[in-house]
Amino acid sequence: MPAAVALLALSGAGFACNQGIDPLIPAATEPAYRGRLFTVQTSGMTTAQGVATALSGAAGTEAAPGLVIGVSEVVGTGVVAGLFLRGRD
Repeated sequence: MPAAVALLALSGAGFACNQGIDPLIPAATEPAYRGRLFTVQTSGMTTAQGVATALSGAAGTEAAPGLVIGVSEVVGTGVVAGLFLRGRD
């Protein structure tokens, strides 16, 4: 359980990247498009979270919930790490 909690916290920390992205949007976007860009960015994150929740819920009906939670955390952590490394390039 402690490992699962740590992975969940780490994968959830990926949403903290939003704090670093938000200030970049006004600098890279014309004023007329800023509102639209924020909307698209936020809806993309919300959609991804919804899809991940639905997939995890469906998997939890077929497999042990603890296994599904652990796998979800590892996948989430992997995605966050991959995005972090990609963003550094």
